[in-house]
Amino acid sequence: MVTSRATMTSAGFHNRTRGHWSIDNLEHRARDTVWREDDQQAYLGNGPRNTAALRNLGLGVLAINAITKITETVQRIGRDHDRAALLLKLT
Repeated sequence: MVTSRATMTSAGFHNRTRGHWSIDNLEHRARDTVWREDDQQAYLGNGPRNTAALRNLGLGVLAINAITKITETVQRIGRDHDRAALLLKLT
């Protein structure tokens, strides 16, 4: 916990807090810009958790294939679903 250090200065607290949010923002950015996760209205049952798991799987597949242009790649896959099989290396 950040506040458990008795000797932490305000600058140290600031750096820790900024570091935490920079990581969270990097992870969340793709989910929000590509799949507009913050705009979702479905909050019933296991739907949100299952959808998040599928999004994480998709991001993981893109990361394994060293794809950095996530939005463009997802849009291309949306136009031609066979491209997803190429990323999964299904043979």
